[in-house]
Amino acid sequence: MISIEESNQIISQLVPITETEQVELHQSLGRVLAQNIVADIDQPNFDKSAMDGYACKRKDLHLPLKMTALVAAGTLIDKELADGECYRIFTGAPVPCGADCVIMQENTSLDAKGFVHFNAENTKNNICYKAEDGKAGDCILPAGTRIKTQHLAIMAAYGVVKPVVFRRPRVAFFCSGSELIEPAFTPEAAMIRNTNASQLMGQLTETGAEWAYKGILTDDLAEVCSNIESNIAANDVIIITGGASVGDFDLIPQALKNIGAHILIDALNMQPGKPVLLATIQNTLIFGLSGNPVSSFLQYKILTEPVILKLMGANVYLPNELKLALDSEIVRRKGSRQLYVPVRINEEGKAEKINFNGSAHLNALNQAHGFVIVQPQINLIEKNELVRMILI
Repeated sequence: MISIEESNQIISQLVPITETEQVELHQSLGRVLAQNIVADIDQPNFDKSAMDGYACKRKDLHLPLKMTALVAAGTLIDKELADGECYRIFTGAPVPCGADCVIMQENTSLDAKGFVHFNAENTKNNICYKAEDGKAGDCILPAGTRIKTQHLAIMAAYGVVKPVVFRRPRVAFFCSGSELIEPAFTPEAAMIRNTNASQLMGQLTETGAEWAYKGILTDDLAEVCSNIESNIAANDVIIITGGASVGDFDLIPQALKNIGAHILIDALNMQPGKPVLLATIQNTLIFGLSGNPVSSFLQYKILTEPVILKLMGANVYLPNELKLALDSEIVRRKGSRQLYVPVRINEEGKAEKINFNGSAHLNALNQAHGFVIVQPQINLIEKNELVRMILI
């Protein structure tokens, strides 16, 4: 059994996938950049008005201003603004030569002769200056950035319509257990609906992996070995839920030994979720996750997702954390493992514990915003104490 910190060190040493591809900009969400995005133009590439109003000279604000032109977005005026003049201007339009401020139309009035009067005491310049957001040649997004929605707009602004990204990891996954049936069927006697497959489909999709669900494995060692071996060559990652512990029907550890896999992690010092496996064979990583849905959800968040993001070339691959006050105390009898307590963020902005009946309590995840982390050997965290929370 190793600590979370030790598992993070193992993850940091994994080698990312180096193959790259170009994708359409609108298809790049969630992918990881394999190139620096460099500005091809200044941003903005001209001084532009930040307001609807009037372009003028600050020194003339006390005067009645003669409006002599109109400047709309997308148009240029070659004539230089003269003293005592103003141009009607709209948001995004180029600021004419000679003007050093734009007064908001809300702060103006027109007299009977059509002259513009500035009615406020002062004004900002209300100009977006050339290159204030970025200069041509600047690195705007570094390689290793995982593309978010806002990055799509940024790349569009610099003409990047087919970004170069790392190939997505290919993941095959199984759920093991002779007691499992797929969700479309009604369980009888001692059978249980398979929830882990649906959960993994969502988690892998959110992470950005290319995945294929391979079905349910029964508690048969030869079947488990055969299915793992047949998926090694075509996949970067194989995941099996269930059977990662030490019971008579927990077959994954023995299966990994039988096929010659090298086990990197055989347990994590965490609660829930201690029985978890990470192994490698040839160039493929194999995970054995818990069959209990909350444990497997958490194991994926703590171990599997960071590995997949690392393979994808992401610069940041550890779970998102924040610090906030605890709504009520956390007490436990024995603190040998790193405890993860499901919580929601309440209206006061504090971490509030939710009802949690153990690692099979799937509905607890429906209420949780994340998990508060209680370090090993800590048996009491008092109300209002600051705690670490990973978001889900």
